[in-house]
Amino acid sequence: MAPSRNYRELLERRSAPRQLRLQQPLSPQQHRELADVTQRLQRETTRYQQRLQRDVRQIRAVMQGHRDSATLHLGGVPMIVADSIAFIRHDLLVFGAGVTAFRRPHWS
Repeated sequence: MAPSRNYRELLERRSAPRQLRLQQPLSPQQHRELADVTQRLQRETTRYQQRLQRDVRQIRAVMQGHRDSATLHLGGVPMIVADSIAFIRHDLLVFGAGVTAFRRPHWS
């Protein structure tokens, strides 16, 4: 699944001020515009990643229904991205829970 047209447009809109910033200081207005487009791009990226993860789950569900009659493999960059994000999210939750559970109070 390819990123949306809106994602690509936001990416292009973010590139120009970032390149300009390498050559000269940005005006306050340019800083605000860059911050706005960066924030919008982050939201669009989150939506894209959520769609990607949902699509991979749905594909795996379809594949599961055919495991008894076929050997199926799912691969490619979108699947790797979706799985990587899921693994990292899980690891952060486990690590955070472990830190909270085993944290020793600092009082005497």
